[in-house]
Amino acid sequence: MFNSLQVGRALAALLVVLHHATLDSGYFYGVAFSDFWKFGNIGVDFFFVLSGFIIYWAHKEDQTGFSAGLLYLYKRIVRIWPPFILISMVMLVAYSLLPNLTESNRNISVLSSLILIPQESASPALSVSWTLMHEMLFYLSFLIFFFLMRPLFYAFLSVWSISILLYPLVGGDEFIGNFIFNMHNIQFILGVLLAFAFCKYERILISLDQYRLTSFCVLFLSILSLVMFVWLRDFLYLFFGCYISLITGLIFFFVALSLLCLEKNKLFSGLFECKFLLFLGAASYSIYLVHNPAISILNRLAHKVVGMAPWLSIDLVFVVVSFFATIIGVLYFVFWERPILSLIKSKFTLRTRLLKSTPD
Repeated sequence: MFNSLQVGRALAALLVVLHHATLDSGYFYGVAFSDFWKFGNIGVDFFFVLSGFIIYWAHKEDQTGFSAGLLYLYKRIVRIWPPFILISMVMLVAYSLLPNLTESNRNISVLSSLILIPQESASPALSVSWTLMHEMLFYLSFLIFFFLMRPLFYAFLSVWSISILLYPLVGGDEFIGNFIFNMHNIQFILGVLLAFAFCKYERILISLDQYRLTSFCVLFLSILSLVMFVWLRDFLYLFFGCYISLITGLIFFFVALSLLCLEKNKLFSGLFECKFLLFLGAASYSIYLVHNPAISILNRLAHKVVGMAPWLSIDLVFVVVSFFATIIGVLYFVFWERPILSLIKSKFTLRTRLLKSTPD
């Protein structure tokens, strides 16, 4: 894993926390920072591009075939499901015992909540699970066309991309179609394209960047584009609609590219080697999974605190809620995600060794 992307992952997770902390702050204790951090959901777009990059980069030299594909699928399921299932089950039980816990009157799906299969008339107990469903769709697509049908891999990505771009124009409104051809899915493909390009042209990119100007220019233009996008988002949505996700995907494509070039040229090494940010990047999945229910609980506490002390700064309350929601996510990583993944990895390694030592 590139340190620069790990740092980017940490910042993306914090943006998502700030986004969700913003959504209900006005209802519970007051509007904080004039809803400035509402744009933080773009962190999800970065995660999708990053996922596409990581999957291709990690498996680009893997062999084809059923055995290799099965091992890949096992690793993907282990990475996603064990950290997810505990908090999802907690939320599922909570909604079962306290159906009025949410005021949105959601119809909770057990199937979606446990094994991430999307349902048309129901939603998962853990609200952020919708992103994991798209992750699993991408993982399965990668399994079929990279490991089992590799000659068709790039053709598949091309057809899928074109279909995603055309689907809104044909007025499709079927549930399955909206899921498979969701504009967010093209962000995974952009990540794959980034990994392919960087793998193939890394030396060229680095040689062109010998004076460190290319990376700085791309990073500056990417961040400038991101700032302009955040500022004009509502206006752009009127013209581009769901194609907004394509725009953010393209922006993060170049943000990630510039980060990779900067790291390769050993620029900002202090930032990219910051242990705190790298730790947050490692904990980003747990933060992402846990922060929303944590914010829900903390907002209710904040409502009571502000009621007893109305002189408190709303912005300060917002910062405290966001901070502790992040800390809860970090604790979930330390005491659940990291131990359970280490346990599974050790069991799998031991089993593999035993199988290799067993005579035919």
